[in-house]
Order: sequence, then structure tokens, then C-alpha cells
Amino acid sequence: MTMLKTQKNTTLIAIILLSTFVLLGLFLVMQYVNKERSRDLMDWQSRLSLLAEIRSVEIEDYLQDKKKQINDLASNQTIKLFLSTHHASNNQDKDVLSGQQAHVRNLLIAATQKIIPELKISNKLNLAVESDYGLAVLNSQKKIILSSRGLSVETIKLERAISSAFDDYAVSLVDLYRSVNGRPVFGFVAPVMHIQASSAQKIVGAVVVLLNPESGLYNLLKNRQTATNTDETLLASVKNDRVIYASPLKEKYAVFHQISKNNIHNATAQVISGGAVREGLKDYRGVEVLAESRSISGTPWILVQKINAKEALAESDSHQQMLLIIFTVLVLFVAATFVAIWRHSTSVRLEKLKNEVESHAAILDAIAENIQDHLLLVNSKQEVLFMNTSLKDALDIQQTFVGRKLDSLLSKETRGGLLEAKNSDTLNVKQLEMNGENRVYDISIVTLAKGEHANSLLYVLHDISELKQSQEKREQLAKGIITTLVKAVDMHDPYCAHHSERTREVVLEIAKEMDLPEERIESLEMAALLANIGKLNIPKEILTKLDPLTKDEAKELRKNVDYAIDILSELTFQGPVLEIISQKNEYLDGSGYPRGLENEEILLESMILAVANAFVAMASSRAYREGMSVKEAIDILLQKAGNQYDRHV
Repeated sequence: MTMLKTQKNTTLIAIILLSTFVLLGLFLVMQYVNKERSRDLMDWQSRLSLLAEIRSVEIEDYLQDKKKQINDLASNQTIKLFLSTHHASNNQDKDVLSGQQAHVRNLLIAATQKIIPELKISNKLNLAVESDYGLAVLNSQKKIILSSRGLSVETIKLERAISSAFDDYAVSLVDLYRSVNGRPVFGFVAPVMHIQASSAQKIVGAVVVLLNPESGLYNLLKNRQTATNTDETLLASVKNDRVIYASPLKEKYAVFHQISKNNIHNATAQVISGGAVREGLKDYRGVEVLAESRSISGTPWILVQKINAKEALAESDSHQQMLLIIFTVLVLFVAATFVAIWRHSTSVRLEKLKNEVESHAAILDAIAENIQDHLLLVNSKQEVLFMNTSLKDALDIQQTFVGRKLDSLLSKETRGGLLEAKNSDTLNVKQLEMNGENRVYDISIVTLAKGEHANSLLYVLHDISELKQSQEKREQLAKGIITTLVKAVDMHDPYCAHHSERTREVVLEIAKEMDLPEERIESLEMAALLANIGKLNIPKEILTKLDPLTKDEAKELRKNVDYAIDILSELTFQGPVLEIISQKNEYLDGSGYPRGLENEEILLESMILAVANAFVAMASSRAYREGMSVKEAIDILLQKAGNQYDRHV
């Protein structure tokens, strides 16, 4: 039965281990595959980041070039003279202005051809409102006084840029906007300073250029010389919690398409908010992509570089699928090999296990039959299951005992002793009758938790009769030595005869009243008996002197504590006996001796001994005085409570 259970348990353990190996192996395979995936994502993050960096630099260089051109035009002396004169004359000197205007007109035509080469320019500039792109000149009141032919200026959309140029004395960007004709427009506003150096910080007007992003800016976003088919570069910005696409988009989506900034699945919204390349993000079409972003310096625009995740991770997916198949097959192969080896070795292991069990049983039998302790195994029905030879010999049992009731083999007193040991939580030392002889045993009880005899009790009886007798003899010897030492002190100081015994009686009563634990009471009792042992080293004439002691004699008498510690230092005590004795003359206020301890530094046992010692001394008669009454002694103690003695004691 046991062998079958062992075999079943072994099989179960093997199945659990095999399942754990397979699951752990598959888990590690997935971890490795995911790690490879993360590495590929980081690689794409680097690629997209580099491409976004290159294109953002190109756009910034393009914008800087346009800003320089418009700034150079605004710094032209002809423009500055014309606007300074216009500002000073307040449009009253028509002839002067008309003469300068011809030069400005020619200058604007040339500048328009340079700054906006794609725009067809006529030889005339007027106020006609027909085109979305071109150049315009503003006066100090921010009104248009000259513009390229057909230029339509939606002033309300330029207000922020114009105000920024006038306030900051610097070229400002006209953010991308949709014109009334539905076309995208952006540009720059450059302030024009007064012609005179002393009025250099006085703005007399501005030059405005409105550009078509489709003829320059958007070309920088196109896929150029890349090995991918689906990468796309976009410009976007955030306005009022909306993401605005400010560049051409694929398929049916037009410029200025909008989405919510809080769209957690949109790639543009996430990278603008500071997110990095990761899977699960989708673009404006709902296609899963990988994306990175860069801010365009000096503009509210964000450049978004993205690529379809399917194209980017196609090679990675193929590689990971291959790794997953290879490692999974490897794990399953190892598991199958393990099963084959385990099945082949099962019979060998069972045979080996059988031999080991028989060997262990033989060893246990040898130990049980030759050990001197008594072993007894009893089930819950009080039936004897096992009894070793030592116990059989002690009980003088010759017949078969297995299955018999315990009360048929043991006396009533012995059964009672075992029952008490079973129900006791303390040390189980019991006197039991074995074959008519009383012996003392240390009883250990073990409850079997497993196997055929689960919940049965195994009694281990260790005979300590001789040890108990030896211990009692040592205790009697120790008590005799202490009694002898106390008598020696009484003989040396006859006026204090029986002082130690009386002090012992008082400390015991105080300690019991204060509910001290038994082991502390025993230490205190021993300290009370030996507290005055140091008097053996004090000259007898000092101890029996009736006249007041001299200063040197009093000093010598105080040494009795040190003498006591010296005499007892070679002995081993249970508890702090020596420490209690050394502190018996210490007072709470620190005026005691020998160390001047105070309050919590003094052991409670020493406080008790000090009170008891003083009480016995005052209540006992001496050669030079009669003993005080109990009331008188207690009154004196109470007067010194708090300073010398503990009031609670």
C-alpha cells in the first residue's frame, strides 16, 4: 500500500514538474520573443527619430531663408525712406510720396520674383483683391498701402503676426490658415524701422509676405530616396484641444483635418503629447503606425514622422514567428524526451526505492530495539500499535501486544501519568510504576501527521531516575553550603544572628505580594541569604563595637558588599544574584553605594532587598539598643520613600 502511494506521489510530482517545465519554457520563449520585438521597436524609433530630425532641420532652414529674405526687404533703405516719409507727412505731401512710390513698386516686383518665384508678376502693384499669395506693405497704422497684383489679404488672420512683429521688433510667422478660396497660406511679417538712426527703434510700417506652402514647404515633407513605401511626414499643431493637420494627407483627407488631442489611440495626438514609438497607435485613416515627432523651432508646428506598422515590423514578425516555432518545438521535444526517459527508468527507480525502504526499515528496527528509551505507539482507540524491547522488558510483557488495549498492559497509575503528560503544556517529568518499581521519566509525545497511522501518539519515555537523584543531592549540598555560610556570618557577627534568615522571609512575602515570577523570587531569596557574606572579611571588633564607628571603620564596613561579590564571584547562580547583592545599598536619589545608582538603574529585586534589610535591622534588637516596633520601622521607611527606598515596595 505504501509503495503504491509512493509511486502515485512520484508520478504526480513528475507530471507537475513536467507541466511546470513546459509552461516555464513557453513563458521564457514568449519573453524572448517580446524582447526581440522591443529591440525592433527601439530600432525603428531611432530610424524615425533620425528622419524626423533631418526633415525638421530642412524645414527650419527653409523658414530661416524666407525670414532672412523678408527681413532684408524690410531693411532696405528705399522701403524705410518711403514709410518714414509716409509716417511723417501723414499722407499730405502727395508729390514726395508719389516719387518714392515708383521706386518702392519696382523694389517689390523684384523682391516678389525672388521670394515667391512661382508667382507670375506684372509690372504693376495695386490694391486689387484677387490672389492669396504675394507681398504687401503696411503703414504705421497697420493698414495696407501697397501690395502685389491681385493679393487678397485677410487681415483678421494676420492680426496676431502683425501685432507680434510691431511689439517684438522682429520678424513674426503667419501661421498656416485656410483662405476664403480654400487654399493653405502662411507667411511672415517684418517690421520696418525709421530711416533715421536716432529713431531706429520707431516702427513706421511693415512688410508682409504670404506664401503658398504647396510650392515650397510641402515639398520638403515628401518621401525622398527612402526604401519604405508607407512612410509619411506631416505637419500638425494644437489649437483649443484639437490637433490640426497643416500639410497634405493621403487618400480623402485634406489639409486642416482635425482630431481630438485626447484621442489615446491616435499616433499624432500621442507623439505630440510626448509619447514614443509603440504599437497599437493608429493614424488619421485608422491604420496602425509607428510615429515620432519633432517641434519646428520658431513655429507652433510639430513635424510627425510615421510609417505603417505592418511594413515596418514585417521582417520582425517573420523572424519572431520563426523563433516562436523553433523554441516551442524545442521545449516540446525536451518534454517528450523527459517523458520517455522517465517511463524507461520508472521500474528501476521503484526497485531502488523498495530496497531503500527495506534498508531504512531495518535501520529503524535496529534503533528502536536497541535504544534504552521506552517507545510506545498508541492509536486514537487506545490500542497499542508498537512497543520496543526496552519497554517490553520494563513491563515484563511476554505475550503479543499489538492491537491490545492500553489498560490491559499498564497499571491505572501509569496510564494516568501518560494521560497527564499528553494534556500538559509544560515539561513532562512523571514518576511511573514499571513492573512494581517507581521510576522517573522525561516524557516526549509526538503526533504522527502522515501515513497509515496518522493521528497516533508516539510516547518516548527517557528514564531520568538517576539524574533526578543526583540533582536532588546537588541541591541539598548547595542548600547545606549556603546554610553553613549563613551560620558562619551569624557566628562572626553575633549581634546580627539570624538576620539573613529573617531578611529572606521578608523579601519572599514582599515579592509574592508584588506578583514577581517564580524564577525572580528564587534569585531574590538566594541574594537575601548571601547578602551579608562579605561581613566575614570585616574585623569582628568593628562589627561588635558599641561606640560610634570612626570614619575609617565606617568606610571599612561599607566594603562588605565588595567582599561579598568577591567571595561569591566563582559560583554560578540561576539569575542575577550577584547584581542584586551589589545594588542592595543603592538609593533612588543616587546617594547610596558603591556606584551611586539611581531610579531605573537599580534592579527591582535590589529595591526589595534594601527595604527588607533595613526593616529587619530596625525591628531586631542589638546589644546597644532594643528593636523597634513594626509601626515605628515602617514609619521611618515611609519617611525615606521616594529618596532612598521605592514607595511601592
